[in-house]
Amino acid sequence: MNENVRDKWPVAISYLFSHLGYFAITPLLPLVLSGDLGGAPWSVSLLLGLFVAAVRSSSMFLTNVLARLPPRLSVVAAFLLTAIGFGVVGLASSFVLVGGWILLGAVGISINGFLTRLTIANNIQDPSMRLALFARINLCVNVAAVLGPFFGTMLYESTAYTVVFCTCSMLNAVAAIFAWLLYPEWFSNRVEASWGCESARAK
Repeated sequence: MNENVRDKWPVAISYLFSHLGYFAITPLLPLVLSGDLGGAPWSVSLLLGLFVAAVRSSSMFLTNVLARLPPRLSVVAAFLLTAIGFGVVGLASSFVLVGGWILLGAVGISINGFLTRLTIANNIQDPSMRLALFARINLCVNVAAVLGPFFGTMLYESTAYTVVFCTCSMLNAVAAIFAWLLYPEWFSNRVEASWGCESARAK
């Protein structure tokens, strides 16, 4: 296995883009679903619960499919899945349709986090190098967690929820481009099907 983590930043920066989108929309979901789309409290609560569950664990039900694909391709597909899900939300007006596309985006987020951690754990044997890569990812996720809600709220107040979701869609499309063009070569190595690996647990 290739332990050259010479360029650790493309993986981390793709996380920055994708999580800016994720943290931008998450605080706005109750407001959008109940206010803009007129969802009843029980349906909004149900959809929010499903969204969190999908982000955290939906990838666990797709392991057989993911094991057949190179991680780079799967991660790019996951970013694009989220981009499509959030992008269609920005164009839809029905509560049911919006809910379905939001959940599709959540599945993409889950696949991305799961596969990235698993691929790093399988390919980087040096603990210090692995720690350095995870540190950069965590740094970018934390930056996104701070800036995302502010960014999303400012967009929502000055435009509309459709613009927020379409912008988040574009951020995930940029992350997909980073993953396809700039991820290290070892990210194309298929991971071993040891899906219980601690490093790959949900974020």
